[in-house]
Amino acid sequence: MIVAGLDPGSAHLALAVLSVQEGLPPEKLCTQTLEVGHKELLAKPKVRKSRGGNTVTQTERRVVSWDDVLPVCVRVAELLSYYSVQLTAVEVVEHGHIMQGVSAAVAGGILTAIAQSQLVAGALLMTLSASLGAQNVRTVSHRSWTARLGIGTTTGRRGTVAEVVEAAIPSLGRTNEHVRDACGCALWLVTPSKEEAEKAKRAAAGCLCPGRHRKGCALYGARKA
Repeated sequence: MIVAGLDPGSAHLALAVLSVQEGLPPEKLCTQTLEVGHKELLAKPKVRKSRGGNTVTQTERRVVSWDDVLPVCVRVAELLSYYSVQLTAVEVVEHGHIMQGVSAAVAGGILTAIAQSQLVAGALLMTLSASLGAQNVRTVSHRSWTARLGIGTTTGRRGTVAEVVEAAIPSLGRTNEHVRDACGCALWLVTPSKEEAEKAKRAAAGCLCPGRHRKGCALYGARKA
């Protein structure tokens, strides 16, 4: 089975295509990080202080428009078609939270970046639903796919995400955080949830217990053991 994960951001769009075969670790077929948007000069430079007390001068800003996004989405659709991708997961933002004490300027930048990334995500969903079929395109939040993969700490450039994803895909090697997140989305597609795993285990053992395993069930002794 060929699956793909996509991590849309405000400046980059990461793509990962994996080949998944039963009994074998997922194999990397393609990973790419595509630039999204363009930079425009500010009418007036902005000067601010960094956390370290240094003076930072901003002379340009990144703009993400529909004209920027659509060609990138078309390129992604072409790549997924080339690799005969059967199922795709696109990371989306389901909940947002601004920590207390964050300045209005910083909060505004965070919200702008989220809005831009969701423009990319929406365009991807529209484009890929048309090319792959809506039933073959899924959405998943960062929290959902990391939870399914059993990932705890995700802070920092590598965190636990790097350890889990790179271990799950030996052919991946070290890569950037955008590609790792795209790989995580792809792995989410082929990693059963706890409920699905339990259901499959019961079915394989011929278990018909409605709840806890009962005496006589093949899994009753295993549970006790």
